[in-house]
Amino acid sequence: MKTTKSIFYAFTALMLYSFAQSPGAAAAPITLGIEPIIGYERVQKLQPTQHMTNRLMYGARITAGIPLVAAEAEVTRGDDTENFPAQDLTIQDTDDKVKLGLRSSLRLSSLLSFQARAGGQAKRNTHEVTTAGQTEKTVGAIVYKPYAGLGLTSRLGHLFALSGGVTVVFNDFPRMAGNEYQTTLGFNIKI
Repeated sequence: MKTTKSIFYAFTALMLYSFAQSPGAAAAPITLGIEPIIGYERVQKLQPTQHMTNRLMYGARITAGIPLVAAEAEVTRGDDTENFPAQDLTIQDTDDKVKLGLRSSLRLSSLLSFQARAGGQAKRNTHEVTTAGQTEKTVGAIVYKPYAGLGLTSRLGHLFALSGGVTVVFNDFPRMAGNEYQTTLGFNIKI
């Protein structure tokens, strides 16, 4: 965990130093953005047997800063329910996630921009198992992990844009085993 914090602090310091040294930095507009999020993730389940399931997640992201470096906060929830009628079994999982970090945007052309992001994620899982009408609910501990992601945004005229990205949550850093991949696709309307 100390290594992860050191990397995060070094990345933050480097981004702030780059901003302070860049010509015209004072002229960069400070923006505030609020984005709804709809994403898809593939989740590994262990009950009743090991298998993969698909989950739609939803939430919102707030960004504040300049394009070169901005703070971001993201809150998402992913719900999925699986029914196994032959076993009279229903399993419901809810993952609540909060991400805090930094985001950097680079305009590649008038129609295309690239984003990079990094920070930390807090996650809590609520697991409910219902068998023969009896429900057992387990609320997990909050788990903290680092994340990093990349994305592209394509402008579709003056007011509309299409964006997509992949974010990796490092569950066993630095070994890279068992990472969690979150893909997102969005349609933006500028107001």
